[in-house]
Amino acid sequence: MELDFLSITVATIISIFFVIFYYSDLLFGEIWREEVGITNSDLQVIKKNLPLTLATFFVLNFCIAVVLEFLFLQLGIVTVKEVVFYVMIFWVGFFGVTTLANNLIEGRSFRLFIIKTLYQFLNFLLIGTFLVLI
Repeated sequence: MELDFLSITVATIISIFFVIFYYSDLLFGEIWREEVGITNSDLQVIKKNLPLTLATFFVLNFCIAVVLEFLFLQLGIVTVKEVVFYVMIFWVGFFGVTTLANNLIEGRSFRLFIIKTLYQFLNFLLIGTFLVLI
C-alpha cells in the first residue's frame, strides 16, 4: 500500500477552499474575529498576508492529509462511515481536549472553542472522506 500523492494534493486544495469559506463572513468569520479581538486594521494586515497564509495552510493541510492517508492505510479504513468514526475519535482525543484546555487557560469563550474545533473536525472529515472516495 502506497500513499496516493495526487489524492492527497487534491484533498489539500479542497481544504484550502474550505478554510476560506469557513472563516469568511458567510459562515463564522465575523463571530471568530469578534471572539479573538481582530480589528479592521488587523483584518487589512491579514488580507495583505493572505497569499503567504494560504501557502502555509497548504503545507500544513498537506501534512494532515499525508498523516490521514497513512493512518487510513494502516487501519484499513475504506468507507466514509469508518472515516467519520475515526475522525470523531481523533477530534475528541486530540483537538477537542487540547483546544478546550487552551481556551480555559486563555480565558476564551466556549463559542470560540466551538468555532475552532468544528473547523478542525470538518476539515479532517472533508480530507478523509475525499481520500477514501478517490
